[in-house]
Amino acid sequence: MSAQTEDLISIIIPNYNGKEFLGACLDSLRKQAYKDFEIILVDNGSTDGSVDFVKQNYPEAKIISLPTNKGFAYAVNTGIRESQGEYIALLNNDTEADPHWLEELCKGLENNLEAGFCASKTLFFHNRDVINSAGLAYHMDGTAGDVGYGELDEGQYDERQKVFGASGVAVIYRREMLKDVGLFDEDFFAFYEDVDLSFRAQLCGYQCIYQPKAVVYHVGGGTISPKNPKNRFLCDRNLIYVLIKNLPTKLFIKYLPSILIYQIASAVYLFKYGFTFGVSSILGKFAGVFSILKLMKRRKIIQRRRAVSVEYIASLLTKSLGLKRKARLGENRH
Repeated sequence: MSAQTEDLISIIIPNYNGKEFLGACLDSLRKQAYKDFEIILVDNGSTDGSVDFVKQNYPEAKIISLPTNKGFAYAVNTGIRESQGEYIALLNNDTEADPHWLEELCKGLENNLEAGFCASKTLFFHNRDVINSAGLAYHMDGTAGDVGYGELDEGQYDERQKVFGASGVAVIYRREMLKDVGLFDEDFFAFYEDVDLSFRAQLCGYQCIYQPKAVVYHVGGGTISPKNPKNRFLCDRNLIYVLIKNLPTKLFIKYLPSILIYQIASAVYLFKYGFTFGVSSILGKFAGVFSILKLMKRRKIIQRRRAVSVEYIASLLTKSLGLKRKARLGENRH
């Protein structure tokens, strides 16, 4: 990582053929109340003129051009390594940030020294009274999703609170936490890499604070959508990755029946979207399981560094949601 600059926030924006969204995103950053930040746009080999558009209209943004689409995790890690801020903020290209977004996230870290990262409140861009995410939850059956997803925003998530994790759509991290915990796992390519990082951070003793006044409006699926069979494969595979790497053994054994029931039931349920979609889901699950030798090496390192009790991790896990709702939780995340 580059040398740290105090008080500077580095905003990393991964982009893949997102030209149509970048104007609203970058315009909203020009309106931020907090002014001490740098913008690093990491382009994943776009072919829609994104890079030229940003160069011509937003010269304040530093652009890193990758030759091909390396995925969300790789792009973000590349940006982080080139950044200089004390804090690292991620922002999707298909978003519009409230003018006080950065200011509120910064307050979250400054007022909660035990916190290593803060989650934003994201609402849907085209339906701004509906919640996209109020932080991340991890469930007892080994699944994960956005808190409040699809709910009408009626003030039920207007209180600052501790949550399991933060969506990569709009989040801020302490650089020191990332140095300790590590960056995103690039084997994920896309989907649930934010859950994995959140889990690793919690295991190392870093809390996550949900900041309800740090608001971002998210189009969802602007770059990639899990409704595509290829991306469904990634979603199912990556959930297995998170589970094998991070869930403490005692909890793995305790919740194994629920984990197995969900994996079987979801494979059957997803065939309602079509044969190819269902097969992609099953193949993703098998790909996760067949990676166990590689994942166990990482698991040993992660579990060896665990700084909190198993009981604390158990207290972070929430009850399982209905299968139908969980099948939607991965949608519109990137």
